[in-house]
Amino acid sequence: MVFVEKEKFGQLIRLTGERWQHIVERHPEVKEHLLKIRSTIQKPDLIVQNQYNQVERYYHKYFKSLKNYLIVIIEYKKNFIITAFISRKIKRGEQLWKKP
Repeated sequence: MVFVEKEKFGQLIRLTGERWQHIVERHPEVKEHLLKIRSTIQKPDLIVQNQYNQVERYYHKYFKSLKNYLIVIIEYKKNFIITAFISRKIKRGEQLWKKP
């Protein structure tokens, strides 16, 4: 287990070693940003429901140092991180929460 973190709605979200390996293989740009991934889960700027898969939620947080959003995709029914990546664009879907 890499970490377990409480998210905005109080669920405990897991990042397993297997998922972390998968993430850094497919998105090596996030390898040095594990603390930012935790921060995105704890204090997101925006949470969006995947419009095609109701169990997936996109957690967005803008980081000035990245000049982009860090997006963490969570499988919300099983409470684990699917992937994380850096993007200029917000993912589409139903907005579940937005930072005031």
